[in-house]
Amino acid sequence: MHGFPNNAPVAQLDRVLGYELRGREFESLRARQIKKDCFISSPFLFVVSGVMMRTLVRLNCREQFRLVVEDSISTRRTLAEFMQDLNYKVFTAKDGVEAVEIMRHHVPNIVLTDLEMPRMNGLELTSYVRSHDETKDVPVIMLTSRTTEKHKQEARSIGVNEYLTKPFVEDILLEKVQYLSSKQ
Repeated sequence: MHGFPNNAPVAQLDRVLGYELRGREFESLRARQIKKDCFISSPFLFVVSGVMMRTLVRLNCREQFRLVVEDSISTRRTLAEFMQDLNYKVFTAKDGVEAVEIMRHHVPNIVLTDLEMPRMNGLELTSYVRSHDETKDVPVIMLTSRTTEKHKQEARSIGVNEYLTKPFVEDILLEKVQYLSSKQ
């Protein structure tokens, strides 16, 4: 068996082992995929169907969550439920000011934001995200009713990764979220 150094990124090992079993919860032997932002603390061995396998204990994992920023309560709930259905923890904010307060305590893996909101709009929020070291690499998906090329160009120039128009198609949003998650 190969030895794995402590704190080696799991993403480099997914060809060897892309799954873990939680602690001693072997009763169902259901594997759960290891997230890329977790690090190996120590390997241990277990046996499944007579085959010796190596798995990893996760330590110091940054919890994956999405931040939904939307002033419309119905759209905010719909987006939050959509992300929760994908097994992500979700924080919600009604505008950019609330989002900034959340990001002071929890750095999201992806921000989904509306363009037009009171107090701080989506462009101002994206500008905030890009100007701070701890959030500058966080992908931003903008969901808006604005369809003009002018708005799209302005959003991209500020640092929006993906620009989708409302009403959004869930399959397209899912594709964008998965794509941006894979790049992290």
